[in-house]
Parts: sequence; C-alpha cells; structure tokens
Amino acid sequence: MTTVTRKPLSLWSKVGLNLNEPNFAKAYYAELKVDTEKRLLYDLDRTKWESYRVHLEEKVNRTCMRILLTIADTNGKDHALIKEYSQFSDTEVKTNSTARWPGTDPTFTDQAACDKFVDNQLKADLLGKYLMNSLTDSAKRDIRSYRTEYEFTVDGEVYIDGPLYFWYIAARLIQIMANSSLK
Repeated sequence: MTTVTRKPLSLWSKVGLNLNEPNFAKAYYAELKVDTEKRLLYDLDRTKWESYRVHLEEKVNRTCMRILLTIADTNGKDHALIKEYSQFSDTEVKTNSTARWPGTDPTFTDQAACDKFVDNQLKADLLGKYLMNSLTDSAKRDIRSYRTEYEFTVDGEVYIDGPLYFWYIAARLIQIMANSSLK
C-alpha cells in the first residue's frame, strides 16, 4: 500500500511554522509590514472602518488565520470575530485568548499537537503586531489602556494576542460611535 501525504496549499497552512526557515521568515516579515504608501494608518474613524476591516479579513484569509478568529458562542455555534465582533462580550474573547496563552503550557500528546499550539500563538502575535503597526499613535494610545488584557508573556518575551487586540479596536470604535450619536 502506498502512503500519500497531502502537501499544504499555502505556506501558512502547514503545521510547524518555523521562523528559522528562510521562506517562512520572509513571508512572516512581509505580513508584519504596513505599507503606508498604499494604506493610511487607521485612526478609529468610523467612515474608514469597513475598508480597514475588509483589508484585515483579506490578511486573515491569506495567512490562514480564519480558525484563529472563530469563536464559539455560549450555545457552541461558531462565529467569525472579524465579521461578527459586536456579537461577543469581552469575556468570550478573553476566554478564547487565554486558551491560546495559558499560564502553563498544556501537556501535548505528540509533536504535531505542540506545533499546532505554537502556530496559533505565532499567528495571533503576528496579527496583534500588524494591528498595532496599522494604527495611528492616537489610536494606539486609546487601545493601550487594555494592554494587560491583550499582552501575554512567554519565557520573558511579550506577545500580543491579535484576535483580542482586534476586538478592543472594534469595541472602542463602537463606543466612539455611541458617544457621537448621543451628541
């Protein structure tokens, strides 16, 4: 009998992402950059939100992060955070984030399970850093007040949980819009 191994369709879809591999490192750092010649930094302006959100959705799809940004509601039904951000409470998004960044690493049954866990952390941190880099200084200051929620320390290094950081951007925008409608 012949053993057949299916190769990943995308560099981002393989298990065991490794920043020491030159091809992956190149792709990772390319996704981290914000091309300010093509796209202005986002300033929490509601008129620019949909364009910003769609751009992020394209990045999420390109880097195989859709599962990372899928969260189950209290009934167990999956929802896409990038589209349905207003459907989630901070508790639901924080719980999802904490599973990705537990205080102690879980016990893994095999290397593939460990790789998948670390891949999710790597992708979440990439998204978080990209989001942070894509904001104006003013918007960063606005979101920074939540940093104890979206920053996680692993082996002395600080990582940013992208899905949670995204949710705080969206929640802050919703808050700004609510305040402006009260005036």
